[in-house]
Amino acid sequence: MILRDNLETFCRTFLHLDTVPDPWCKNGLQVPGKSEINKIALGTTASKNFLEMAADWKADAVLVHHGLFWGNGVKKLTPELTKRLQILLQNNISLFGYHLPLDAHPEIGNNAQIAKKLGLQKIEMVDICAVGDLPQPVDFQEFMSTCEQIFAQPVNFGEPFLQKKVSRIGICSGGGSDYAEQCKAAGADTFIVGELSEHRYHDFSEMPINFLACGHHATERFGIQALGDILINEYANIEVSYFTEPCPI
Repeated sequence: MILRDNLETFCRTFLHLDTVPDPWCKNGLQVPGKSEINKIALGTTASKNFLEMAADWKADAVLVHHGLFWGNGVKKLTPELTKRLQILLQNNISLFGYHLPLDAHPEIGNNAQIAKKLGLQKIEMVDICAVGDLPQPVDFQEFMSTCEQIFAQPVNFGEPFLQKKVSRIGICSGGGSDYAEQCKAAGADTFIVGELSEHRYHDFSEMPINFLACGHHATERFGIQALGDILINEYANIEVSYFTEPCPI
């Protein structure tokens, strides 16, 4: 068992919430539930389906990458948000959301985890991105196939705008296409992102840099799972389970 407030303190410290700026999300405890936590459900997004699965599992708390409150906070309760909150409140479940801090963490962050799964060497963090070298250069199509295995779905888009062989990879999960320039400045010839806007396709062709858009959801599953492993090691008497919810975007 862990106290809710102690869990919040641990995550705040471990994920460096006070030093990672995040203008998009209200990180931390977003919805307070019961004070004692024995079962923690992990998910990428606090969707209705995920919250229903967590409630059926009798979770005391849920930890997600995409929480419920963004920007300057709630403007109004939409029908969709109301249904999600009802699940939490009726079951007395706490909701913790960790956005950019869970992308940027050098150990368990989404980008660092992807770099490790790709087998990159000399990994360094560039802002919230991870940049590292493949053990040896590979053909772009071969690298795309590797990404499809890691993310368990086809690459949404991919173009070798710079060169057919890839060796130094920059990674920014989710909607992090605006970080491509930083990765290129750090020497990356290839950039992995979750999803991108139309104009970024043209930007990448003109930089130029190779890119692969591998799915927003697909690139942001690993950090929250790695955080769960940390919590299991830190608190031996709690149950932690990741609930997957298919999402092609």
